[in-house]
Amino acid sequence: MNHHAFSFAEGALFWTVVAFIAGAVFGLGAFFANQENSKLKYFGMNLLPAVFTAEGVDNVIHIKDYSHMIPAVIMKIVIGVILYLVVNRKDVIKLRNIISYVVITIFGIIGFTVLAGGI
Repeated sequence: MNHHAFSFAEGALFWTVVAFIAGAVFGLGAFFANQENSKLKYFGMNLLPAVFTAEGVDNVIHIKDYSHMIPAVIMKIVIGVILYLVVNRKDVIKLRNIISYVVITIFGIIGFTVLAGGI
């Protein structure tokens, strides 16, 4: 039996499950972002920017594993911040936007740590 093909299949199954879960989460985020009176509106709006930022910060935390791709690490953070500015262009400094962005980023960093097997 080809051991490499079997390990690829296990990884593909894991990431397929992660993709389905993430798709549902992003779909709910988009739904709530479009609801005017939802308490989760700001979390939905800032989900994508926070995920980019969280992945970049996680890469910085584990920089020795990503030292060969410093520009990509920096770009993840830059893309996250730019997305935050674009999505919240009218209310960039509104406290609800900032808090939701920071909270989701922190949860994202924890999530990336869990996915990497750190917790």
